[in-house]
Amino acid sequence: MRETRVETRGDFMRYLNLSIDQSWAKVRPSNKTLTNKFLHYMASMNRKDKTLRLYRNDLKAFFIWNANSNENKDFIRITKEDFLRFRNDGVENYGWSEARVYAFDATLSSLSTYIENELRDDEHYGGYRSVIKEIKIKGGTVNVGRPEYSMSDVQGVLDMLVAESAFKEACLLALVLYSGKKPADLLKLKLSSFKVYADVLYKLDDGIYVLKEKFDPYLNLWLQHRGESEWLFTDSEDCRKPWSLDAMKATFAIVAMRMEMPMYWQSVTDLTVAEISKAGLPHDILWEMSGMSEDALIRAYVGVKKERTK
Repeated sequence: MRETRVETRGDFMRYLNLSIDQSWAKVRPSNKTLTNKFLHYMASMNRKDKTLRLYRNDLKAFFIWNANSNENKDFIRITKEDFLRFRNDGVENYGWSEARVYAFDATLSSLSTYIENELRDDEHYGGYRSVIKEIKIKGGTVNVGRPEYSMSDVQGVLDMLVAESAFKEACLLALVLYSGKKPADLLKLKLSSFKVYADVLYKLDDGIYVLKEKFDPYLNLWLQHRGESEWLFTDSEDCRKPWSLDAMKATFAIVAMRMEMPMYWQSVTDLTVAEISKAGLPHDILWEMSGMSEDALIRAYVGVKKERTK
């Protein structure tokens, strides 16, 4: 896990709660009001629901950062240097891709344009000029390296989630780790899909395998709290619906901030082959489960054996 600049972001990292709503309570009232006005305006312009959710999630993330790391400034008092620091925090500490940086810039630029055009006669916002447009991303200047996790890194996240009673999030992370599949492939699973296979695995209807013994503790904790539903991962407001990809991403963005490490799912799945190799399963099951060639699996297994002897 990489070191972070705790001295400049310590309060944010120590006190930011998994609940976005609780963190949102810290945000300056004028920035909350501005966000709501902007979202209502965009809704009146017939923006799609998905677009509105992305705007809402991005603005909440930005203003929570602003409240904890930037003196809770009024939006129109935020400088170009502040916006650059927010962007750099995302890239260096949370593993944002260049596309994610562009997405945040687009949202903040849209908000700035709304103030300039629609609030120009407002007593408070009149005369505002956007500084977002002055910030450009030159090709290749956003250096995004894929983080590498150890098993202890991921186990630390799982332990934190369980301690916070975030059982749904822990269950999803464990399922990614012990199946090797990304969340997008798992969010719409039904509990009826899980069938015990060879006593030590779950084999799902779509051919996904899961290490049963490793996954069961997190699955059982979540089942005790999720309520009645056909879906394994349920919507927080309506358990009759599956957990949406956008809502999951917003939640794990907060998890990444809490853990001071980027949440990069491919780096989690990189650990899967090592975990199934450690399980001592017959080679034919390993090959089928991992989807790897025999040679590749042997190389992975040798890596695990070396790790054990250290």
